[in-house]
Amino acid sequence: MLPLDILLRPLLLPVILVQAIGVRRRTLSLPEAIGPRKGNSGIGPELRLLIVGDSSAAGVGVHTQSEALSGQLVKALETEFSVTWRLIAKTGATCRSTLEMLIDDRTKHTDTFDVVFIALGVNDAVRLRSKRTFLRRHQAVRAILRAQFGATSIVVLGVPPLGGFPALTGLMRWVLGAHAKRLDHALSRALSREAQTAYLSFDLPLTADAMAEDGYHPNAQSYVVLGERGGSGISTLVRQI
Repeated sequence: MLPLDILLRPLLLPVILVQAIGVRRRTLSLPEAIGPRKGNSGIGPELRLLIVGDSSAAGVGVHTQSEALSGQLVKALETEFSVTWRLIAKTGATCRSTLEMLIDDRTKHTDTFDVVFIALGVNDAVRLRSKRTFLRRHQAVRAILRAQFGATSIVVLGVPPLGGFPALTGLMRWVLGAHAKRLDHALSRALSREAQTAYLSFDLPLTADAMAEDGYHPNAQSYVVLGERGGSGISTLVRQI
């Protein structure tokens, strides 16, 4: 039997759409973090790192890229590696739009990478993409990263738990949260069968002191945690090669 939130979805969607408009109007719109989206830092063996994703990868919620996910990943890795890194991320990105961004990037750049960190899924969940569509599109992103960007290892951040986002209404947290959880579980299972690929759960506390002022994005403290966890996952994969 289908879960209750899915059974009731046709009835609830009109209400959710109205509530979503209200949330958008009330919620503070934060910009992407400013600063360089590529660089080199650290000592040790060379590690070429690409960060790909949506607003969480773009650093929404903090002021500079050094405070954001990219900066915190590099900080976690630079004591062990000489990290050459680049960021390809955009607010609102889905798996499909990210694939388009990557295809476009290959027409302008030819650099390759050892490791890719992917932060995608929240916008697919908000759009209620089916598990099949989401998994197919996420796999297409990973495939192009391996085939055209040279990625040997990939670390994937799980789908954020929308059920705990303070900015959303109770109904939105129930419906979108349940769907995000299903997508995240399906993604974790798919990645467990893929070589040199690691899944990193998005299990940050969603309390006010862990979120940006919009109630929707991580703050500086949470990006530190994500960076440390992501850096550990990347180091583990690289040592296995």
